[in-house]
Amino acid sequence: MSLHRGDLARWNRVSLGLGGCVWGVIAFASLFGWIRLNDLGIVLLLVLFVITPLTVPLVLCKKDGRFFLRLSALVLFFQPLAALLGSVAFFLDAGPLAAAFAAVWFVFTGLLALLGLRFVVPTTTSRFAQVLLALSYTTVFFTMLVAGAYALGVAMGAWTITISQMIAIHGLENALIFGFCGLLGWRIRTSQESQGRMRGEKCA
Repeated sequence: MSLHRGDLARWNRVSLGLGGCVWGVIAFASLFGWIRLNDLGIVLLLVLFVITPLTVPLVLCKKDGRFFLRLSALVLFFQPLAALLGSVAFFLDAGPLAAAFAAVWFVFTGLLALLGLRFVVPTTTSRFAQVLLALSYTTVFFTMLVAGAYALGVAMGAWTITISQMIAIHGLENALIFGFCGLLGWRIRTSQESQGRMRGEKCA
């Protein structure tokens, strides 16, 4: 796979187009009862086939070093395959085989997380905003671990945490820490940027 950004962008558009078509066929077949898939499954497959390829290019940066460029090419190239294999788990009964297919998508999202490690908390002069943003960004990793533990327990037929425990931990932390703290931190950062631009215009 070429590391040229143009080639990566074209491959991403192909992935997005094919993914949209695959998801459309699945949603259409589910609508008419040709396949068994609940509404949540359809939404999650939209994430695999459409939303993820829409967001992957956002982690690319012109100033990336060679390691991150190669990792970006790897992620972009294997995204359609990871989505296809990961989607198979939705059509299998809970068990080791379904867990194995789901693990493919788990590895892919791990590579995406590795790409995201090069972004530090957004720069801001407010220590309070930095703390809020850091809390927001780190919390999502813990909440996803909880969700992953629940999904793995269901797939393997082994008890890990109950659905009520997962919802309580995952939902509350995402709403109060990831969502509220993150939005408040971004609001403070945006307000500072606006004030900085206004001071600059006055000085000019």
